[in-house]
Amino acid sequence: MKIRLRRIRVLLMGALFGLLFWASGPAELFGMTFSISGDSNKPLFGILQQTTTHLQTNWDAGVRVALIGLSWNQFYTSEGILNTAYINTQKADLQRFRDIGFKIMIDFGTQYPPSWIYNYPNSRFVNQYGDPYTTTASGDLGVNAVFNNVMREKISDYVHDVFTELGTDFDMVRLGWMRYGEIGYPGQSINGHSNSYWAFDPYAQGQLQGLPDGIPVCPVPGWIPGTASANHTNAIQFAEWYLNALLNYQSWQVNLVRQYTEEAELNILYPSWGLREGQLTNAENVDLAGTTSPEQNGELQRGFDFKRLIMNITDPKAIVYCTWIDANPAWASGDDQEVPTTSNNFTPVHYMAYYAKKNPLKLKVMGENTGGGGLSAMELTFSQMKKYGLEGLMWAFEPDLYDGVAPVLSDYKNFIEDFIGSN
Repeated sequence: MKIRLRRIRVLLMGALFGLLFWASGPAELFGMTFSISGDSNKPLFGILQQTTTHLQTNWDAGVRVALIGLSWNQFYTSEGILNTAYINTQKADLQRFRDIGFKIMIDFGTQYPPSWIYNYPNSRFVNQYGDPYTTTASGDLGVNAVFNNVMREKISDYVHDVFTELGTDFDMVRLGWMRYGEIGYPGQSINGHSNSYWAFDPYAQGQLQGLPDGIPVCPVPGWIPGTASANHTNAIQFAEWYLNALLNYQSWQVNLVRQYTEEAELNILYPSWGLREGQLTNAENVDLAGTTSPEQNGELQRGFDFKRLIMNITDPKAIVYCTWIDANPAWASGDDQEVPTTSNNFTPVHYMAYYAKKNPLKLKVMGENTGGGGLSAMELTFSQMKKYGLEGLMWAFEPDLYDGVAPVLSDYKNFIEDFIGSN
């Protein structure tokens, strides 16, 4: 039971209770926990694509988190040569945010890789059909840092340069570092192939050395999803290895950032709907042929095994970050139930929040809406936040709050005030 300091002063008078006011953190009395850390326990609200144009107006509306969104391809003029003009602009924006008092969240923008990265061999993901993953869609690119250790080294160099140039005193760091900045393999459809698994480059298949530490060679090299095997053994071994390789990449990101900051909270961005109980087994039982629902939707090929990813987080300051808080509950089944089973299908935020609390560290949950959807999307987002105990929201996007079409900034302000007042 949490009660703010001003309420403790009213309800708990006397010298004995006065001792609690001097504690440096939550105090416990008669089995109840009292938080005396003031506003630090309030949920945090931010805006994606926030510019420096409306900083004070946004602050007055209750916005307290500012995002520094970088682009890897703009941070350098060429390989190893810093783009000082771009970096100085980011420094200036960062200072303006801090001057007002915003907490700072940083996004490295690895989903915008520099063109020179593709000069390195096997820098792209490759599916079982031999298709390299190429696209011209902004933010959809992702270098093969799951199976190519050189790609991890290049990202590590970039992260080092960012922290060197911009400092390490960020409040939050966004992780995921694949398409759209989220964690997950590329989409399942390319060049007419709709069941793409992205683990067929020479490193992953053991044809060349170069895998990152902790990732073994494919246990069934040359096996193609959809090919039958006795007791589906090949499919089971491949799927476990494929999903654990993505988990390895998640853990690597956490460990890399922790080399520079021990204090920042780490927002791990989880996209889309994700796998649910029993769905991986169902797909393995048809040898990953692409015929089950999670394969047809690409949840399995993209590696969205949220339970696996969340339950293996070991950093106490990691935050489970849902990028689809406003997913339509009508698309779920049994979402009013408490425990995920093979017979229900929770909304993404419900499913992530459940496993965040099942993790021994009782992880925090934050997230963002998808953008668009009108006032009803904002209503649903705040309703889901309250229902599942989210501790922060980054609203998508600033231009939408200033276009004169609801929801506008005043709507966001009202929702923030109501949310804080009810918690």
